[in-house]
Parts: sequence; structure tokens; C-alpha cells
Amino acid sequence: MSGRTGGSSAPLRAGTRLVLVVLASVALGLPLAPLRLLGLPFGRRGHAFSLRSCLRVQQAWGRTVLAIMGVTVTRPAGAPPPGCVIVSNHLSYLDIPLIASIVPCRFVSKAEVAHWPLMGLLARLAYVLFLDRGHKGAVPAIGRDIAATLDQGVTVTFFPEGTSTRGAQVEHFHAGLLEPAAALDIPCVAVALHYDTPGDIEPPSCTICWWGDTTFGPHAWNLMKIHRIEATVRWSDVPLRGADRKLLANGLHAQVAAMFVPVRQAADVSRELAAAP
Repeated sequence: MSGRTGGSSAPLRAGTRLVLVVLASVALGLPLAPLRLLGLPFGRRGHAFSLRSCLRVQQAWGRTVLAIMGVTVTRPAGAPPPGCVIVSNHLSYLDIPLIASIVPCRFVSKAEVAHWPLMGLLARLAYVLFLDRGHKGAVPAIGRDIAATLDQGVTVTFFPEGTSTRGAQVEHFHAGLLEPAAALDIPCVAVALHYDTPGDIEPPSCTICWWGDTTFGPHAWNLMKIHRIEATVRWSDVPLRGADRKLLANGLHAQVAAMFVPVRQAADVSRELAAAP
């Protein structure tokens, strides 16, 4: 790792952090709405300008949120090349500002996020693509949007595990969303995320990772209480291409798994994982 950014020497109180994150998110919406409207009358070029501008605003929001949360980020120098597909393991909603802070990119998210208070509106303004896995034909439809975005040289990021996990391992990658990259011969960059909370007795698998039946509100409040978060981002130096989306998914999974470091688990879970065959 060659880069380290962020961090806070004086941790904020949970309530203060929450207020500041909300204010930062509201501030994000102020330029996003006119930028979206600006792109409408000017066709394809106007849309491309609006999209790129909104993603730059999204990047500034990601950096601001990480600063408020006291997140220190360790990552390689530079960034993945523009116009690629980024696939990453998925641990938490914190993954969104983390990746956004590094790469101006269009995210693919589960459809429920579109209806979240405030964040759903901001996601729609920021050109997030919403996937309803329960709707027949949703994957081909969103695939066309991904292809159109890549055709403009804009990076697309998604989490092929399909859900956030407790960070014990990298789960199976679903290949459906890789079809546009396979068809267009787009380079795909594997990204591995990791979090730690030095000094906290409770492991990050319980406080940062969002999985199981934990509801968003209580989880987010507990996240705000963490004094120090260390995030590590790794990505492959060798982007993958391939005409077969399933083979491409397998190759990307192997790359992520090779870079992946398991998140610290609760003691009983660690013993359970160690005993597993």
C-alpha cells in the first residue's frame, strides 16, 4: 500500500457525526439537482456532461463523509483507469463513500435503496442504477444502461456478491451484470475492501459490516460511535477482459479472494470458522 489519507485526532461525538453526515448529504443534493436538469435539454452531450459533473460532486461527498467519520484510508497510488468496470467485495454501506472518494463512478445498487429517506433521493440524483432482482428482465435492462455508461467512458462499480457480508470470506460472484463488459471488451478491475477498528473490543464484523437481520437505523447509530476506522482498499494491477461473463466473474472472484483479508470476527464466530472443513 502506498497511500494513506484521512483520520481524525479528535473523534466527534456520535450525534455530531450524524448531523454532519446528514448536512453533507443535503449539501450534495444542492448541485446535483441543477446538474441533472442542465443535461436534459442538450441531448447526449448534455447527459454526458451532467453525469460526469454529478460523479465529481459524489466524489467530494465521499471524501467529506470519510473525514467526518474519522476514516483513515490505505490504498495504492493512483486509481483504476477511467471507463472500466469495478467489482468489489461488499461489507457495508460505508463501501459507497469509500470507493466514491477514490473513483468518480456510477454505482449499481439494490432497488430498495431508491426508497430510503434522503439517501434514496440523493442516489437517484447521482445517477445510481437500481437493480430489482425480483423483477424478470431487470438484469438485461440495467445491462443496457451499464453499456451506455461505459460507452461514454464512465466507470461503473457494483458488488457481484449481491449483498453485504460479515467479511469472513468472499462469497460467490453473480455474473449477470458483467455481460456488458464481456460484450464490449471492457477492462474489469477487481477491488478488495477491508475494515478494522483498533481499540474497539467489539469486532468490525459486528459494527461496520452490515449483514443478517440487523436494521439500518441502529446499525448506523452504532457506526457513528466508533472512534477510529481503518479502511484498506486494494485493487488488481491487471484488469481482466473476457467474452464469457461467467469465466470473467470467476477470474475476478479469484483476484478479489487473493487480495482479501478477512475482517476481524467475534471470538465465537472465529472458532466456528476455524473448525469448518
